[in-house]
Amino acid sequence: RDAQESRGLGDVYKRQDTRKALTTFIVQLMKTGIVPKLRVLSIITGIQDIIVEKVEEENAVNEVEKLTELLFLFVKEGKGQFEEVKTEWIWKHKCIPMIQTFAKYKKNDKKSISSRAIFNYMDMKALL
Repeated sequence: RDAQESRGLGDVYKRQDTRKALTTFIVQLMKTGIVPKLRVLSIITGIQDIIVEKVEEENAVNEVEKLTELLFLFVKEGKGQFEEVKTEWIWKHKCIPMIQTFAKYKKNDKKSISSRAIFNYMDMKALL
């Protein structure tokens, strides 16, 4: 690898670390009661809505992968937090079905979905 390629990969890893840190921080604020669970679910459903739009667009694979990774982090870090009465309906009837549907996709089912994103959905489904 040349120096420029190594710097590029370093930037990618930094962005991934930043996404993970921010997601973990938001979920910890939720777990301690500082941020309401409904607010975090609103973020999750917002991310899902954008993904549903982006997979239908041409050349949006990168965006879908990044958003899917972000969604995965929220699902992983927030596991077991959304089953209470106030948030249960949104979690069970909006968030989970979307994850289950996307976990069944094949690479050519949507214009901008990759195997990487599909595997992330399979991992999310396994966490549910």
